[in-house]
Amino acid sequence: MIVACEHTQLMNKTAGLFVLTLGWPPVLYKCGYRPEAVEQKLRIGTTTAVKPDIIAASGKERHALVIECKSGMNTKPEQEKRYMALDTATVKKRVKARPPLEGHTVSYAINGQAMKE
Repeated sequence: MIVACEHTQLMNKTAGLFVLTLGWPPVLYKCGYRPEAVEQKLRIGTTTAVKPDIIAASGKERHALVIECKSGMNTKPEQEKRYMALDTATVKKRVKARPPLEGHTVSYAINGQAMKE
């Protein structure tokens, strides 16, 4: 049997919150969020970029979630600075939400089990 790596498993678990899957809580699906992009590069200015694991958007909420999956507490200050510089106009280019987005939130999905080890 092939087992997905820890990062892929966390991405799949996170994506499961945006779809109707038997036995999995669709909490973000109920808020109107749908997956829009997976591992798509978002340019920030002319010299830098971020590549979030998942971007999900809700036309109902007029909002996007930009999600970076981590297998533990291994975020780096430089990466956090790049995400903080990300603007909603850049996120809008990657999503199809209608009506258009008014904002976004950068979020980290962190594997809690990895934090305990």
